[in-house]
Amino acid sequence: YEDEVWIGYDPNASETGTGDDAALVAIAAPKKPGGKFRVLEKKRTKGQDFEGQAAAIKAMAAKYNVTKIAIDTTGPGKAVHQLVCKWFPTAEAITYSVQTKSAMVYKAKNVIASGRLEFDAGWLDVMQSFMAIRPEVTKHGVSFVASRGGGVGHADLAFAIMHALYFEPFDITELPGGGSTVEIF
Repeated sequence: YEDEVWIGYDPNASETGTGDDAALVAIAAPKKPGGKFRVLEKKRTKGQDFEGQAAAIKAMAAKYNVTKIAIDTTGPGKAVHQLVCKWFPTAEAITYSVQTKSAMVYKAKNVIASGRLEFDAGWLDVMQSFMAIRPEVTKHGVSFVASRGGGVGHADLAFAIMHALYFEPFDITELPGGGSTVEIF
């Protein structure tokens, strides 16, 4: 695949790599403003330490024309990000806050509602991951959370996808005739 690809990564939630699932995705970026995103590949990295997680990102990046990488650095992802920056210095660090998480969720909702997200029809785990996210009132305000049950991890695939989608600015021109569902291929 020779067109521009963005990588999103949601790391394990523990330093030992034994906590939450982790998810890595490669997404074909839109070729024009308002164009479609296509999830080309997804991978789980549960159980890997930060070096193994960084190696998985490097292996995926080697397959594509990667121009952007986003990694959650709120916790153990900091170490993964440092290692990735050694060979991809512009890798974006995402530090979660209520505002950042909300912006990512709203961006994804906009992309999906506009019929601009494509992925393999057999990837039910991607759909389930997005459906596991819900708003919840926290001490910091309304945030978006996902339970760790139901076989979807902690919505890791959805968050990895959102990390990549977040590169696109909010102020794009929408294409007319957008659908209200996710388009799958």
